[in-house]
Order: sequence, then structure tokens, then C-alpha cells
Amino acid sequence: MEEEKRIDPNQFMTIYHWMSLELGLKGTQKELYAIVYGFSENDGWCYLSTKKLAKIIGVCPDRINKGFTALRERGLLVRELFDKYGCKITYKYQTVRKNTENEVAENADMPWDANISNLRRHRV
Repeated sequence: MEEEKRIDPNQFMTIYHWMSLELGLKGTQKELYAIVYGFSENDGWCYLSTKKLAKIIGVCPDRINKGFTALRERGLLVRELFDKYGCKITYKYQTVRKNTENEVAENADMPWDANISNLRRHRV
């Protein structure tokens, strides 16, 4: 629980142009997508809680939940349950970046998981 209260002032999020231009994101959804994208680059998943994300972005947890719902409905975010510390069931998140026509052709033979990992590392 202590980790939920501490926010490292040296951490930051990067909002890439393609998040607005290609995905059409704005406001809380764009910030939420950028944070999950940034935190999920290493192992593929973001484990930050709704409460911590709300604190980072500066909105109420309800706005975070609405943002997650909107991103999932657009196919830009995947959410899965996981067992944290063997006693607390919570969610983990992963961003999904939609393919451009060239990326679809290049990655058509890749398995779905590899395709997502490859696209997540793609920079415009």
C-alpha cells in the first residue's frame, strides 16, 4: 500500500504526436494512454492502480475508469485480471496501437502477441 502513496517526482510521461494524430486521443484518454504505454514498454503490462493514475493525472478515479472503458471500447487498451501478492485481485493494462497499412503487411505472419509487442516499440 505504501507504493500507492508515493509518486516519484522524477517520473514522467511522453505524449507522442501519433497518439493525437493517428489515434485521435485527447484529454484524460491521451494522458492515460501515454502513461500506460510508457509503463508497459519493459514487460508489456502496466500495473499502476486507478487510484495512483488518478493522482498522477490530477483527476478523480471515476474519470480514470471512464477513460479505460473508452480506450477498451476503441480497441486501444487491453485489461486483464491478475493476482497481486497472492491475495489481491486487480487489473493490469496494455496499450494496443492500430496498424497502418504497411505495418499490417509487414507483420501479417506474426502471432498476435508478437505483433502487439512489435508495434508498441514502433516510433513515428
